[in-house]
Amino acid sequence: MKNIRLFFTAAMLMFAVFATFARTTITMEKEGGVYKVPCVVNGLRMKFIFDTGAANVCISESMAQYMLENDYLNKSDILGTGLSSVADGRIVDHVRIRLAYLEIGGLKLNDVEAIVIEGQASPLLLGQSAITKMGKVSINGNQLIIEDAGGCKEADITIWKQNATSFFNSKVYDRALENYLKLNDCDQLNDYGVYYIGNCYQELDQYNQAITVYQGLIHKIEKSSTELEFIDQILLYINIADCYRRSGNIQASIRHNEIALHNLPEEEWELAADVCYDLSMCYLSQKNHTNADAYAIEGIKCILRHKYPSIYSEWQRKNFNNLGSIMDKYRWGHEEVLGNLIFVICDDYYNTIGSPHCQMLRIAAEMGSPSAQEIRNLWRSYGLCQ
Repeated sequence: MKNIRLFFTAAMLMFAVFATFARTTITMEKEGGVYKVPCVVNGLRMKFIFDTGAANVCISESMAQYMLENDYLNKSDILGTGLSSVADGRIVDHVRIRLAYLEIGGLKLNDVEAIVIEGQASPLLLGQSAITKMGKVSINGNQLIIEDAGGCKEADITIWKQNATSFFNSKVYDRALENYLKLNDCDQLNDYGVYYIGNCYQELDQYNQAITVYQGLIHKIEKSSTELEFIDQILLYINIADCYRRSGNIQASIRHNEIALHNLPEEEWELAADVCYDLSMCYLSQKNHTNADAYAIEGIKCILRHKYPSIYSEWQRKNFNNLGSIMDKYRWGHEEVLGNLIFVICDDYYNTIGSPHCQMLRIAAEMGSPSAQEIRNLWRSYGLCQ
């Protein structure tokens, strides 16, 4: 079963993820006989000349250099080179780049191609590579009016919204994803809606795509510009840690889980115990039994301290030693997470001592730990741990 944590506010999210769709009107500024449109490109404010005759968005070489030096562009955004015809008729070299997003009047256009004219102090032009993504555009004086942006009809948005909600709740994640992506292309999702895209990818075992989505949300957290509540931010770190672990990047999984664990409030002890188990399993996969054992003990402490305080107090009085003999005095029901954590200690014991800790293995198996049950049965077939 996957290790996905849904956000605590999930019950209300299906009604909160969608932005209101309406006509967009932008007031342009007239400078030197041309109209300029205020835009935000990858977080950087600019003013572009609105030019329907330009094939592409055009950025000056000096501006592109500034963006690259200040992390508004990455080297991976450079797509290649080509030739352009400039205003005086000459053919000049240009560099093709990808703008992650261009925001205009609240409309967010994703993956906009632009060109940088080499050696030219060229003006910033808002050309067709952006305009065609806007939808129906008209000009009334200094007013730029955009309707049905990117072909996003209100009727279509209503259907996609209903489908996304229905398919997600029915766990038909591929169809839910299809509708969420359409809504995202129309800039109809807030941060919680984008999370559902990552969640769909995660459910579909497309972990690299999920990581990309989650990383975008984490970047917003780091810039203090997210709409996610604090506990939801922590859950985001836990989900991306799970994706990293399943895609084989154990160190990244450890790093994100540790961030989550160190920020979890005390009342979220059950979640903390889960994260401790995830961390212990990551360290076990690296054969780091010391750290695996340490996180397993921390997780056991979380559960006993809040759910079984008398057992915790007795264990504490014995300096957190002799856990097996203490727990063996009680009858245990289903406590799978606790059993899994105890199993980690059993595994560490075996790797240190060279023989099974039958008492602890039996307790973990009785609690419902699948791994403990499997290993105990194996030892019993060898005549041990009866």
